[in-house]
Amino acid sequence: MTVFAAALLRYIPNIVGQNLILLFFVDGVLKYRFKNRKRICIIAVALSLLFGVLISWNAIDPFPGEYRVEVGTVRVEDIEVDVNDADDFPEVSQALVSIIMVVVMAVEVREKILRKIAVAIFSTSILSEFTMLFTLLHSTVMGFFKNSEMTVYLFIGSMYLFMFLEFLLLYYIANLRTKYDNTPMPIRILFVAFVFFGLFVSVFTGLLSGESNTNIRRVITIVSLLMVLAGTLIFFYIRAARKERSKLLDVNSANEQLIAAQTEYFEASARADKEIRAIRHDMKNNIQVLSLLLENNEYDKMRDYLDELGEDLQSTDVSAHTGNTIADAIIAEKKQKASGLGLTLNSSGQIKGVEISSVDMCKMLANILDNAIEAASDPSLSELSSDIKTITLDFRSTGNFFMMIATNPCATCPEIKDGQIKTTKKEKENHGFGIKNISSAASNYGGEVSLSCEPAPYGGNFTIEVMIPIN
Repeated sequence: MTVFAAALLRYIPNIVGQNLILLFFVDGVLKYRFKNRKRICIIAVALSLLFGVLISWNAIDPFPGEYRVEVGTVRVEDIEVDVNDADDFPEVSQALVSIIMVVVMAVEVREKILRKIAVAIFSTSILSEFTMLFTLLHSTVMGFFKNSEMTVYLFIGSMYLFMFLEFLLLYYIANLRTKYDNTPMPIRILFVAFVFFGLFVSVFTGLLSGESNTNIRRVITIVSLLMVLAGTLIFFYIRAARKERSKLLDVNSANEQLIAAQTEYFEASARADKEIRAIRHDMKNNIQVLSLLLENNEYDKMRDYLDELGEDLQSTDVSAHTGNTIADAIIAEKKQKASGLGLTLNSSGQIKGVEISSVDMCKMLANILDNAIEAASDPSLSELSSDIKTITLDFRSTGNFFMMIATNPCATCPEIKDGQIKTTKKEKENHGFGIKNISSAASNYGGEVSLSCEPAPYGGNFTIEVMIPIN
């Protein structure tokens, strides 16, 4: 085995593995999705191969037959390999790899520009320090074999074993988050993790830099590092458990709303059926009255009588006919609620091209209509005409997207920032706290929520649009 071949065997799989783990960490663990996973993986592998060759070539010591180390050596004929730090790449090359990966991820992550940059920088730094924990663990374990003869294959194999253990831990965390907490990790938590791991690794690196690394100190070091890794796993487990509890509460709340809506829907259907049967029973009498008015040329009375019949028929229409029973039930219940507050709720269109669960439909539609009713029933809007005090709900399907659009009058236009409403306490009461629930339910289907408000003399017309890709 030549020195250059040994360097290639050490560095290229290491760089490729770490860059792929970085992408998995961002996409799988932190849940910041990439626009194109295949493309960014190809870019990462290509960059890793290029820099791996350059780093391997530059790592060769100018003295013939030597591959220099700081602490401990593994000898194979005249070759010496560093066992102290498996990730001790030349600083310039390591910095270039990190910078390029930060830029590539900042372009590929599906977030706003500032969040892209924050996610790319924090995730790269956090994983670098997290990997350093495994590197320190590996170095400490190898310290027990400092004075023993080993083959380069055993050293490199143990190095990649620890890399594999790192991936297994991240894979478990990713599955845990996918099952219970499939949402992007907040930036504030990334910042705290960035500071914590940075300080911890700095302190431990300083402690291990001395020459008096006895076996007792090594055992203490290994236990401490394992405790930190276990603490990381426990943190994600607790967070996932809290998210699961919160999700169950949301599901229970949505189910309660759904049951209430369905109950109201069935009661309204029963009332409508009774009214229709009454109209049928009286139809013969109605025809006789209309015929008599026609014979006497009493057209005004005849018109008034027809208008009255029309109102009776309109009252039997209990819901929109969206093609989705759950949506019909929710709309029927919210129509009754809006009518009781002097509002009108009009709906149009059909739900097609998407399959939305009952709970998610309830979370989106019930929150949208509740927020609209709260805003439109503001006391300062009480003097407006019935035409203005109207909530419109429209379902549309294009070739690629299904859209749910609701518009309602509001006393004042809220400040909208990053897809959320930033308002005073009073305005929060008007618009409710359901936007996050709506966004969360829409994200389960790859959907997005957009908010807007058009100023009006009485305040504004607030619009929320949910857009879900059609499979």
